Amino acid sequence: MIECLRRVERVARKPHTCDYCGDTIKKGEKYDYSKYKDDVFYEWKCHLKCAFISAELWELVDPDMGMNEDDFYDACREFCHVFVCPDCSIFDKEYRECNVDHSFCIDKIYDLLQTHRIYKTRDKAGFFCFKVVPREQ
Repeated sequence: MIECLRRVERVARKPHTCDYCGDTIKKGEKYDYSKYKDDVFYEWKCHLKCAFISAELWELVDPDMGMNEDDFYDACREFCHVFVCPDCSIFDKEYRECNVDHSFCIDKIYDLLQTHRIYKTRDKAGFFCFKVVPREQ
């Protein structure tokens, strides 16, 4: 079982790589730092946006196992393609593909999740699905 030993917000004194998105955490930028114990001790560093997104999209992956960089990528890609891309000007509606490098837009996901929350429900056939609804003010 993974145990979180410490979680704090830090200011980068040097560049780091975000363990979720793989982009650079720039010197002087605030970031989320965690230290975990599993079979070994390890650190996890990520952008504040990525930490927020991962917490919001947790239900898209196995909530009991945690979220690694592959899970984050898959959850963001799936969320983006369902809830963000259909209204995006760079989404190729004919081929149902996104035309950005990562296959998802972190900033657009973040902006949407600031005003909406995701929840799990069942569709008419009884299958699980996800919906977004405005956050209560």
